[in-house]
Amino acid sequence: VPCVPALRRTRATSQQARLHAAERGANLAGAFQADPRRLPAGPVLLLDDVLTTGHTLLACRDALHAAGTGPVYFAVVAR
Repeated sequence: VPCVPALRRTRATSQQARLHAAERGANLAGAFQADPRRLPAGPVLLLDDVLTTGHTLLACRDALHAAGTGPVYFAVVAR
């Protein structure tokens, strides 16, 4: 399975660790964009090192869906 860097951050955001859980989603809204030319036709697996509230993964998922990808699955190393 290829590892394809199809996501990029489109704007600077505050550090998530310094924000309350309720502020994290707003901080990342629209912060990522996916390149539809680099996306696979099938499902996508997102990898993250640490899961706290999940807002980073959800913002990335939203960008991938906006670019037309299929199902998005998550894998994390630590919670």
